[in-house]
Amino acid sequence: MKNYVYYACYGSNLSYNRFMCYIKGGVPEGSAYNFNGAHDKSEPEESFVKKYKGIVKFAGCSPVWNNGGVCYYNPYSDSEVLFRLYKITYDQFKDIVLQENKTDYLNFPKYSDLKNYTNEYVLANLDYGKLLEIDIINNYPVLTFTSPKIDELILNRPVKPYLLKLIEGLLSNGLKKEVISSYLSVQHGIEYNYDEIRAMMED
Repeated sequence: MKNYVYYACYGSNLSYNRFMCYIKGGVPEGSAYNFNGAHDKSEPEESFVKKYKGIVKFAGCSPVWNNGGVCYYNPYSDSEVLFRLYKITYDQFKDIVLQENKTDYLNFPKYSDLKNYTNEYVLANLDYGKLLEIDIINNYPVLTFTSPKIDELILNRPVKPYLLKLIEGLLSNGLKKEVISSYLSVQHGIEYNYDEIRAMMED
């Protein structure tokens, strides 16, 4: 019997093609890193967009994205974040977290310990070493991850190819261009205004 979760992503994995590199392996378009993929190569059972409280912070210096900033989720805000939820197995989710942190092992909670809304687990002092349980849908836990030191991260403007992955994912879910531009332009550290983001969708 498979244990399912909803993986709630808010960064470049909003793009289905990008997300599938974590499942099947490969080099995402616009990136220079080759992902191994998950042990279970199955596609997600479903995916959809849902809002949750918080804000996105573009920070860090990612070698995968030409040293530009990448997304981190800060749940301690009264704003709203657009997530794309993928229904996958818990084992697949754990493989994604390991790849994001470029490590072979983390001490994940047992599946039976999940389904306890608002749980937080600090797995390690790594870029995405904090696991958050933000909801329960159809009796499946909704999980995401972020930095355990979200308040200490230094803001850094993302490179255009990275931002285009977010845009691609949001467009594919039926969001209008003006909605996407308004949403992204107010996130912390983005340093692109509404018109600049809107223009990216016309190139």
